[in-house]
Amino acid sequence: MLRTLALLVLLAGQDDLKTLHDRATAALKAARTPEAATAAGVELLRVADAAWAANQYDTCGKAAGQAEQAARGAGAAALQAEAKRRQAEAKYAGAEYAKCAVALKTLADKPGDPDASGTWGLFLCFVKGDIAAGLPVLANASDPFLASVAELEKKGGATTADALAAAGAWWKGSADVDAKGLLTGATMKVKADKDFIARARTKMVERAVYWYGLAWPALTPAEREEVRARLKQAQANAKPTPYKPATPDGWGSMSGDFGRADLADVHARTGRYSLRFTPSKKTKSPWIVCDMKNVRFRPGRTYVFSVWYLTEKLEGGDHGFVTTANWSKGGAGNGSCLVVAHRDEPFWHKVTAEFTVPDGCDTFTMQFVMSAQAGQVFVDDVSIQDKNEPGRELVPNGSFE
Repeated sequence: MLRTLALLVLLAGQDDLKTLHDRATAALKAARTPEAATAAGVELLRVADAAWAANQYDTCGKAAGQAEQAARGAGAAALQAEAKRRQAEAKYAGAEYAKCAVALKTLADKPGDPDASGTWGLFLCFVKGDIAAGLPVLANASDPFLASVAELEKKGGATTADALAAAGAWWKGSADVDAKGLLTGATMKVKADKDFIARARTKMVERAVYWYGLAWPALTPAEREEVRARLKQAQANAKPTPYKPATPDGWGSMSGDFGRADLADVHARTGRYSLRFTPSKKTKSPWIVCDMKNVRFRPGRTYVFSVWYLTEKLEGGDHGFVTTANWSKGGAGNGSCLVVAHRDEPFWHKVTAEFTVPDGCDTFTMQFVMSAQAGQVFVDDVSIQDKNEPGRELVPNGSFE
């Protein structure tokens, strides 16, 4: 989603983008503390967002590079990793955007030209990741697959059948993109670049998963099993790595008498692994607790706590799955809870909460507790950040790599 800053730049023009970049650069130069450097890095990533939205990829890459510099000096590992990823994306997108110059000129002279629409629509959808902008362009493409899937998208999933049709089309498209960069049955070459093909396949799968997620509540048990199998296949194709059972770095005890918590590569939102919770079949009241201790907090400050989860056929238990943030003073505890209500949704969901640590607290523990008697829960990308210092991650190895 484009941020407000990005939209403002699109409305105001390139001059305002330069002004915003100059301000963020000045803030970085003036930073004398890790907190100030982190804040400057966050602002620079916002500039990168705005530049990306305006197709100014050189500026995007430069701002992301400055953000990485700021994060490195501040010790903000999560911000540094994100800035590095943005640099790579800007470099690739800039090169692909340059290839669209002829198509853009053609569309200026001949709006709706089929071949030019295909080239520009593919860039918008599969490089820039802007499906909303790209699909109307692809509707005019000479490629029959691209044109047909654009028509399916126009229906907006008005019915379950429409959502399944759109999901199925994207899923088939992801399988039909071959190593030569052709869409099966198409008359138009897409790209010969293997990186582009991989990105296109990934975006197609993501779009299929989006439509499967919308259709999920109304699916029959048989349809759900078919979708579930496809989701697992997509995960296996994206992360072809061997399973590595272990305790992730930076985390405490993972298993108990009532079940286990371990690393799994069956599902992962990012990276290769997520944290999997599985109850034991020997008990009717399992409680699995995973502690992450020694996270440092400042009393009186407000923190933003978020976690991504995916559930598989949870049954029984009072809550199914609960995430808690617990703080205490001399053993007297208090806490903020996030309760996972979805019992069987094999799609990643994000839950977020804010909490303020009371004055005088000296201990903090984050826990994941599973009370379901059957099924599995997968957790990934756990994050805690000071509300006043966004971008400075407090959770070590929240992606379980």
